[in-house]
Amino acid sequence: MLLTREKRPDKLFAFENIILFVYLCMRLNPNFQSDSLLYSSVPVILTVSLILKLFIKQELSIVRVFGSSYVRWIIMFTIISLLSFRWSLIPAKSNLNFFMINLVTMIPLALYITSEKRLENVMKVFIASTVFTCMYMFLFANVSMLSIEGANRLGSVDEGWNSNAIGLMCSSAIVFCLYLRSKSNRAKNILILFILAFMAIIILTGSRSALLNVIMCWLFYLIFCQPKGKVFYVLVASVIGVVTLYMVMNVPIFYNTIGIRMESLFNFIKGTGVVDSSTQIRSSMMT
Repeated sequence: MLLTREKRPDKLFAFENIILFVYLCMRLNPNFQSDSLLYSSVPVILTVSLILKLFIKQELSIVRVFGSSYVRWIIMFTIISLLSFRWSLIPAKSNLNFFMINLVTMIPLALYITSEKRLENVMKVFIASTVFTCMYMFLFANVSMLSIEGANRLGSVDEGWNSNAIGLMCSSAIVFCLYLRSKSNRAKNILILFILAFMAIIILTGSRSALLNVIMCWLFYLIFCQPKGKVFYVLVASVIGVVTLYMVMNVPIFYNTIGIRMESLFNFIKGTGVVDSSTQIRSSMMT
């Protein structure tokens, strides 16, 4: 997707961004998904507002819709996901609504993000919705440290706050914070505070996928997006990675949350030692 700079960039607090914030808060917060009418109507409002915006800006055309590689990709992914209901041993028919909402909403959003300013605004909205969701989680949700497969992980089985989902939400927000911090000198300290807070939550969730997501995205950004001093940045990132791994595996509070799960992953790779059921299930799904 080719991103350009608009002559008159859209404002952060535009109507479509406000609706996107509400949409993301509902998608990220399990407690907000109980109201089926509101849960289904917000994506429709978001889609209509994005299409109207594109129509008013004269940016909506058949060529743009079918010429977007992302649109073709998400349509293909949705079709394959829906067809998987035919061969799945346990079809997750409850996810049908999820696939359709994403198909209807993500295509207009992909067509909407045609400039750096719009992309940055979407990232800011996602960060804001993640901050709101985390605050809600600690203030109002029944979320606590649970003993899961020998690890103490932040989550809640009763209210649907999945540890991995929380971790991936925060890891995506960290990646966006890192990008925005590199693009502007404004609010750098606030972004650093957000990164530290999100990283602490990831450690508490014990989510290996979230931790690896942050590390890999950061490394790729340093390697491919830094015009100068790539060797220096890679060395710094490597040192930070080694120190982080050492702390995770040796500091008790970190080891009891995510270190023990990383050790299980290493055991699986080596083929020796105890491997948790989560890793075994993922291995079975790949074979």
